[in-house]
Amino acid sequence: MGSTKRLLISLSSDAAFYGILSGLSKLASLIIVPIVMRSMSIEEFGRYDKLLVLFGLLSTIAVLGQDSAIATYYFKVENTNKRGEILLSSLFLQGLALTIMFFVYALVNWNAPLDIFIFLVFCVGFVLHNFSRNIFKWIFDKAMFATVSIGQIIFVLCLVLYFSYDKSISSTRLLLVIGVSYLLFGGLGFLMLRKRVGSRIDFRIIRKLLYVGIPLGLVSITGVASKYLERESVLALSDAYTLGIYSASLKVILPISLINLALGTSWAPLFFSLTNDINRSRKYEIVYLLIATIIIVMQLLLFVFGERLLLLLSGSQYVYEWKILALIITTAVYDILSGHLQLGAVISEKSLGILIAYGISLGIAMLMILFIPGHDEYTVAFAFLVSSVIRALWIRDLSNRSGSMSQSLTVTIIPLVILGYAWFFV
Repeated sequence: MGSTKRLLISLSSDAAFYGILSGLSKLASLIIVPIVMRSMSIEEFGRYDKLLVLFGLLSTIAVLGQDSAIATYYFKVENTNKRGEILLSSLFLQGLALTIMFFVYALVNWNAPLDIFIFLVFCVGFVLHNFSRNIFKWIFDKAMFATVSIGQIIFVLCLVLYFSYDKSISSTRLLLVIGVSYLLFGGLGFLMLRKRVGSRIDFRIIRKLLYVGIPLGLVSITGVASKYLERESVLALSDAYTLGIYSASLKVILPISLINLALGTSWAPLFFSLTNDINRSRKYEIVYLLIATIIIVMQLLLFVFGERLLLLLSGSQYVYEWKILALIITTAVYDILSGHLQLGAVISEKSLGILIAYGISLGIAMLMILFIPGHDEYTVAFAFLVSSVIRALWIRDLSNRSGSMSQSLTVTIIPLVILGYAWFFV
């Protein structure tokens, strides 16, 4: 009992720290989003949001799932030199993937040099920033984690405020600002980590990193791809104006993303550090139940206050549909539950099962969009909710069968029950 109490205290302490940083990040978003929404037309905002997700997808492909791959092996070795080789080998893989991505993207967009330049700055910066933040997180270096996180946020915020004042804000310029911020502070983070990064690439380690990273990378890629396809589907079934409204509606999940980011950032290092703990299963279950409870409470709060929050952010030019917001909120809840549950399957090396769950659930969503009558934004929101529920139930089953983190079906069904009650009776 005492160890469980200490575990929860440790999680609470880390969640508070990372929650403050994440809070600053989301606070910046809550400042940036209204400025962007009010400075751009609805159509331009939809274009910016779609391109941001597209660049996020391409960056995720370049990362190759190395976030979790590094953590899987980093804590299994005690030798400092060996750990350094793991970091350098992983960075080499990401650099190689990024180079291939650049040539492919440049070939497809050869007549748009500005887009190619933005892609290069954004993706190189993202990879460096993501790499350094994750390493600082795994080694529990809170000071440097805070430096690269807060610096990047302040940089973007200051330039957005300037462009807004100058009335020169645009989707292209904003994407370039975000890319440059990643590049500057990702580069700073890498310089601070240079002594930890080894001087030799170990191809045996590369094979191991690929073995773990590729399935996990494909899971991440499928997750981000679903977000991009969601936006593309809305645009294909309607028009740029509707995409802008739908993209704005997706911002309703900012508060729940804030909470999850704080919990996830503190939970993941603790999760992997308990790999060899004989009582890990029970500890995982307790923490997951705590996280699920918090996320479900946030679902209820957003059902009540979500539309008011969006109107406060965007102003009266945007008109929202409560039922679409409810579908989007519940989808986010299931995405979050899946993300935490899949750690149990990851540590038991069931990454292929997770990938199959993501692939099939995404395929189901696309088939529903194609064949369900209506063909509008409601269809898209409903299809991706069904996809998220199927994925969460599938991954829950994988996690239960792994023996790492068992959870009852009740916890997974509760958000759907809440949605059904609110939909038909409120």
